[in-house]
Amino acid sequence: MDWVEFSVNALFVLLLASIGAWLAIYRRLNPQDVSSSRYYRWHQLLIALIALLAILVAVVIVLSSDPGDPDDYLFWP
Repeated sequence: MDWVEFSVNALFVLLLASIGAWLAIYRRLNPQDVSSSRYYRWHQLLIALIALLAILVAVVIVLSSDPGDPDDYLFWP
């Protein structure tokens, strides 16, 4: 396993773990007054972490992909 595959897998597992943690925190929030709940700060941090991890997974996958030979699809035979 090379470093790109390992990093994509690790980022994806971290993304799934942070989504699971967000769901657990979301269920503990007070629906009447969300901003005064003691879990509100964790909720905000986990949303930022989920966004960052999703962007990182997409960037690593796109930048590590092999575009192939340009002559195969630029010109019709």
